Amino acid sequence: EFTRVPLPDHVEAFMSRYSTVVLTYVRMRPLFYPVTLIDGMAAVMRRRQDVGLVLCGGTGHADEGVWPAVQEAIRRHDIADRICFVDDFDHDAFLSALERSALYLRTPITDGVASSVLESMALGIPVVACDNGTRPVGVVTYPAADPEALATAVERVLGHRADVVAAMSQVTAPDTLADEVALLTS
Repeated sequence: EFTRVPLPDHVEAFMSRYSTVVLTYVRMRPLFYPVTLIDGMAAVMRRRQDVGLVLCGGTGHADEGVWPAVQEAIRRHDIADRICFVDDFDHDAFLSALERSALYLRTPITDGVASSVLESMALGIPVVACDNGTRPVGVVTYPAADPEALATAVERVLGHRADVVAAMSQVTAPDTLADEVALLTS
């Protein structure tokens, strides 16, 4: 459950420029494979001019050296204009952006069954995620460190979106945000 909210102006403008938006939530940490993310999405963007990437979570929590490596990958691929950075969304804004996205891309290998994956599926948004052995049925997976496999998975979902959505397991995704906050602050 969430309340649809307007997104920040720069996100709204970005989403209106691209008919196909991929949403991801990452931290600039090695186990989120952010350079793999950029390299893989650059391959998709070379083949599809309609694709833009909304990258949420961004640079606020960067491990040393990771953000410069991501910036270099973006520069090398010349895709800065195809990426919209958002430091963080609150829960309502995240789900408001998610329901307008073509797919949700989940890159960390250590996240188990992430709430955002379940929320995506509950909204009928297909998920492409690195294979960590715990993804729900219907999530399209790829090996975490393989940018071409990431690109292939994203393109497969974009090309066959209705079939992927039909194959997703039907999940209920209770809003666990308050429980998660209580767990982290207790």
